[in-house]
Amino acid sequence: MKKVISIFLTIIMFFTAMEIIITYSLRSILASDAMQKLIKETNVTEIVEEVKESGDLDFVYDEAQKYGVSEEKVDEVLASDEAKEYYGAILQKYLDGTDTTLDADTQKFIEEATEKYNIDITEEQKEELKNNINEAVIVNKKEVVHNDLANNINKYTSFVKNNAIFIIAIVSLLVQILLIVILNIKKQNFVSYFGVCLLLLAIFTALFTFGLQIILAILNQDISINLVKLFGSMLQKGYILSLILFVLMIICFIINKNIKVNPKGKVINED
Repeated sequence: MKKVISIFLTIIMFFTAMEIIITYSLRSILASDAMQKLIKETNVTEIVEEVKESGDLDFVYDEAQKYGVSEEKVDEVLASDEAKEYYGAILQKYLDGTDTTLDADTQKFIEEATEKYNIDITEEQKEELKNNINEAVIVNKKEVVHNDLANNINKYTSFVKNNAIFIIAIVSLLVQILLIVILNIKKQNFVSYFGVCLLLLAIFTALFTFGLQIILAILNQDISINLVKLFGSMLQKGYILSLILFVLMIICFIINKNIKVNPKGKVINED
């Protein structure tokens, strides 16, 4: 009976550890620095040209004309590093659902852009520009982001970033490990169950990383971002983690074999 329960706990332990690995990976992808890196690796110039042709940027050029800023200057600003940082902030706050707090980010972008590109506008004009940009961001979200898919993404994002759920999963994993130890302390074979779990995790992590790499490569065909290169560091960590788990699995089985041999060299009876 104890063996059956231990096997069941091992399976549950595998799924719990798998959940922790996936959650941690998604949290890394959705982190603010990852969003900034995503935007910096994006060919913004091509995207600006596509949006410009659609007419969605007409209001920007009309607004710029009020301050005597040429269309060419606007294009230059929109493709600048300062603009990319601002786009990253917008994307992050879309995901976090905090896009109504963009005032400081918008103000920073305006200050940096006007100084770098010698755009001479008054403080009152900067304030008006900030308000107009913020309004445009919110309107754009209502038109583009507020749909069933986006809402579902926001729900999953909130779930992934929920610290309580992440902590519960870790505590649950520790409890499962403790129960396996208690159930098998007499036979001293509890380490073997950990070895099986680590083997399954090593295989899963390798397949998960490889599958993610394939998905990113497929997405590369549709967008102007090299996602495989962009998330290369994370993919590399996935393969390294898989290797570490495999090594730990080998160590567990070696320990299990040695722990069952008493000082006189007699194998402890399994019965």
